[in-house]
Amino acid sequence: MKLIKLGLIFFLSLSFFSFVFYVLGWNTGLRSQPQVKINTAIQPPLNPDLILVYVNQRRSELKLHPLVKSDQLCKIANTRILEVVRTKQAQTTNPNAHKGIEKYESLYPGIWQELLNYISNTPTEKVFVDTWINSPPHEQAMDNPEYTEGCAAIDGNQAILLVGQPPKTSQP
Repeated sequence: MKLIKLGLIFFLSLSFFSFVFYVLGWNTGLRSQPQVKINTAIQPPLNPDLILVYVNQRRSELKLHPLVKSDQLCKIANTRILEVVRTKQAQTTNPNAHKGIEKYESLYPGIWQELLNYISNTPTEKVFVDTWINSPPHEQAMDNPEYTEGCAAIDGNQAILLVGQPPKTSQP
């Protein structure tokens, strides 16, 4: 019986002191550790195919045929975006923004146009398209009914959209 009383006293004492230590914050340091904050500002990588989706939604609203993704235009766009980022061409509004594009003409012998965009704050695919819509020359290129193909590329806060019409093949 004496052993049971000692055990009960020990258990109650341990419970009491555990409770006191917990209330005072002496519980293995868990309360003193800083809370980890999740950075919600980190954006997932942007998807250039979504730019074409938004452009095609707009073209559908205007009763225009959708742009088909072109492998040739994608090769140019993916190479060109690296140039644009390196030279910061999209960050300017000067007439030289499209400098160097002529060297790609042999890769896509059809008629095509380049749309550049730079968003200084956190961009989304929709923001890129909306910005082009609010710029008359870009809007005209996006809404040109003669263009049947397109491709976009994104690097950080810069995007490029190429729209074009492949050469007509002559039938014998």
